Amino acid sequence: MAVPGSGQLSLFSIANEKLSNDYNDGDDGSGPYSLRDITQGGDQYGNGEDYDDTNQQSPNHPDNVASFRMGEFYAYDHDFQAIPCNKAMDVVFIIDYTGSMGTAFNNTTNGLKANVTAITNKVAARSGGDYRLGMVIVDAIGSSIAANLNYSSSSTYSSLPSTSKHHQVVDTTGHIHSTAIVNFAYANATDFSSKLNLLAAGDNSNGNMLLGSGQSTVGWEVALNQVLNNNFAGTFRTGVQRMIIFITDTSPEGTTTRSFNGAEETTNMGTLSNQAVANVCTISIIGIIQDNNSLDGTTSTHTIYNGYANNTGGLTDFTANPAGIIQFIEDICDDVQTGFATFTSPQLPNTFIDSTPDGTVGATNPTTTNFTAKFTVTDINNNARNYWKPWATNSAGTSYGDLESVTASKWTANTEVTSTTTVTSKGFVYSNSPNNLTTAGTSVTTTGGTNTYSQAIENNQGLDSLGWTFANASFTQTPIVSYSNGTVGNATGCQTATYLGANNTTGIKTQTVTENGVSLLESNTYKIRGWFEQKDNGGIVYSSNIATFTVPATYNFTSTMTIANSTAYGSTAYGYSNRFPFFMGSLSNTSFDGSTVSALYWQDSSVDFMYIYFTGTRPTFTNLVINGTSLGASTSWTTIGSDGYRKPFSYNIFGQFSGGYATIQATY
Repeated sequence: MAVPGSGQLSLFSIANEKLSNDYNDGDDGSGPYSLRDITQGGDQYGNGEDYDDTNQQSPNHPDNVASFRMGEFYAYDHDFQAIPCNKAMDVVFIIDYTGSMGTAFNNTTNGLKANVTAITNKVAARSGGDYRLGMVIVDAIGSSIAANLNYSSSSTYSSLPSTSKHHQVVDTTGHIHSTAIVNFAYANATDFSSKLNLLAAGDNSNGNMLLGSGQSTVGWEVALNQVLNNNFAGTFRTGVQRMIIFITDTSPEGTTTRSFNGAEETTNMGTLSNQAVANVCTISIIGIIQDNNSLDGTTSTHTIYNGYANNTGGLTDFTANPAGIIQFIEDICDDVQTGFATFTSPQLPNTFIDSTPDGTVGATNPTTTNFTAKFTVTDINNNARNYWKPWATNSAGTSYGDLESVTASKWTANTEVTSTTTVTSKGFVYSNSPNNLTTAGTSVTTTGGTNTYSQAIENNQGLDSLGWTFANASFTQTPIVSYSNGTVGNATGCQTATYLGANNTTGIKTQTVTENGVSLLESNTYKIRGWFEQKDNGGIVYSSNIATFTVPATYNFTSTMTIANSTAYGSTAYGYSNRFPFFMGSLSNTSFDGSTVSALYWQDSSVDFMYIYFTGTRPTFTNLVINGTSLGASTSWTTIGSDGYRKPFSYNIFGQFSGGYATIQATY
């Protein structure tokens, strides 16, 4: 636990903070104590303990030069670890909403409304885009009844949940009303600006809010306690830079009285600032604020407000309008980031930016109604927007470079780091979202000792969908899908099927695809290819190949031919024939649709033909297949007399001249 932010200090306890990081430990160290050794570190002045050097990152710390005073240790946190703004930021604005604050809101040059865009832009820039904003207003009236507030009829106020409204009794009749107008949300500058512009309006219509009535002082400590300790504007994220900025024009008034009496405000300042330090949260105060003395004469307005700022690493400006907040944020971030590594030229080189998924497709077991589709996915680059930052760790801690983005799943990130102390490790952090990037993203460490470094990064997080498309209406058409408003569907002449299993990994994807529109024809060959739907409506990418599959026929006739040859009139025939002028070979089955096959051969002559003859009147057929090659339907052959057909054919389809076998199939 850190040293208290106000009140009486114990030298023994300060020694404990230096030795065991706990002001209240009560066990470490033994006297005599040397405040100089405790401050500067070491054991040179008869202390009996070897103290660490003072942690210069603690928001408040001794200056290590004479004269050495215990008061320099207020809010000192020996194990404090600064968090740079470029990691991420949560910022809450607590705004005095009493009657005197109209100019602070509405001045056309320096008011909050005139500068809200510049303020939010500054937060976005210093956080690298990973930020959340909150806004709490504080009003003081003599009633606990919310309906008595000037702005109670505003829809902006009335629509807020009860958890965004808090009141606390001060003195006996006064009440501090705190309202969380904006709760933490990622990158919520637009919502923050729109809500702020509704405040301090001329009426309560259309979401506008009249300025509160208030009183001469406002108990902002009530709202501060709610924000720090009760998540009033939402829960602060762990491990990010936290800021609270109070905009007012008056003195504090504590939490139990309706006046600035001094002692109470000093105690509150010590307690609340100590809690802020423990939560790595700066507190800053800005406004046109007079330095009023407290009623008990022990302190003043500026002393209390400076105490909050000095203890926590925040800032004060008692002569500035809200426009000064922009410089506040800049200066606080610069101060916090002192000693951390800095970055220049983060970029993506021209090599290794890969956004295209890939894989090969095929089909097996086809029938007239379905087939088994297979997709061997080798790469699932999803073309999603990826966000990344470089990081580096030195003796001050870990800092981050600017937020970058790339529309790819694989890329090479590159940056250059500069540091006044040795960089002990460095790398990049990346994610599909800029929100919470540095605390929830994937971090990779880069090896090598140069200041300029790069890293190949992969962030394959799956595709929106993938599947198959096949041309079912034209045997020659290239299969495609239709794609509109992120929906994949059938294209003209093509049917699309979506893979129903998990699709965010590489590997083999298979499923049965059913033809639900146009029957697949036997013995016909169809084209099929795979498709990927990339993330964020990134479009369709097709597989690197287009495969084919042939639907086998259900044959009415099957026979095995023993191949032979015969010569007549100077011409040679190959196959089977039991009729003049060729007698050769045999068929295991000659029964064909009520008739008998008497010959089936290929004749090598001046014009090469295939012949088929029947005993009696020739029958028709829808397909004749020899050794897997389709010769088509009888309508594609020329009739010969009443019992035969012939068809030009350029080569011996049987593959052998004599002594081999051929498979003959036909559908009729």
